[in-house]
Amino acid sequence: AGTHKSISGPHQKGGRPLMSNPYFDFGAFLEAFPKLLSLLPYTLFTVCIILVLSLVFAVLLVWLRLRKNKIVSGIVRLYIMVIRGIPLMLLLFVVYYGLPVLLQLWGINTANIQPLPFVIVAFTLSTSAFEAEVIRAAYESIDQGQMEAAQSLSLPAASSFFHILVPQIFVLALPNLGNLIITAIKQSSIMYTIGVMDIYQKARTLSADHFGVWQLEIFLALMFIYWGVALLIDFAIAKLYKKMLIYIP
Repeated sequence: AGTHKSISGPHQKGGRPLMSNPYFDFGAFLEAFPKLLSLLPYTLFTVCIILVLSLVFAVLLVWLRLRKNKIVSGIVRLYIMVIRGIPLMLLLFVVYYGLPVLLQLWGINTANIQPLPFVIVAFTLSTSAFEAEVIRAAYESIDQGQMEAAQSLSLPAASSFFHILVPQIFVLALPNLGNLIITAIKQSSIMYTIGVMDIYQKARTLSADHFGVWQLEIFLALMFIYWGVALLIDFAIAKLYKKMLIYIP
C-alpha cells in the first residue's frame, strides 16, 4: 500500500492506513480538531472582551438616546445609523489604518501596538450599535409606569434607569443578545485580515503548511467547531432566559 499522508504523520493501524480516499481524508479531518481547538480559548476570550465593552457602551448609548436633549439624542441616532450601515471588515480596516494617524496628531506613537487592540475597538463600535437597538426595543416593551413611580419618589433619573430598568431590559433582550453573541463569534473570523492569529487564521496556516492538500478537511473541521460553539451558546441563553423571566413584573 502507498504512503498515507496526514497533517502530522501517517494514520496507521496495524501497518495499514485508516482511510484511503482521494477526495476526503478522514484522518486529516480528525487531526485538525486539536490543532484548531488550541486557538479557540484565545478567540473566545477576545470575543468576551468585545462583548463586555460593547454592552457597556450600548447601555450608555441607549441612555443618551432617551434623554430629552434633542442634540445628544440626534447624535446618538446618527452614530447608530452610520455604524450599522458599515461592513465590519471595512470598519476594521478604517480603525486599523486610521486610528494610528489620529493618535499621531496627539503625539501618540502606535508603531509598537499589536493588531488586537484595533480589533477590539472596531468590533466594540460595530457590536454596540446593534446591541443598542436591541436594548432600546427591550426598554420600550417595559411598563413606563415604573419610571414614573421612581420619579414620584424623587429618585435620580440615571439611578432609576440603571438600577430599575436595566436589569429587566437585559432579561427581555437576552434572546436577541444571544444571537449577537453568536454573530460576534462568527465575525471574529475576519481578525486574521490584520494579522491576528485566531482559530480561523490557524486553519489558514494549517492549510498553507500542507500546500492546500487538506483544505476541505481543515475548514470542515473549523465549521463544526463554530457550529458547536453556537449550539452551546444558544442552549445556555435559552436556559438562562427561561430562568430569569420569572423576575420580570
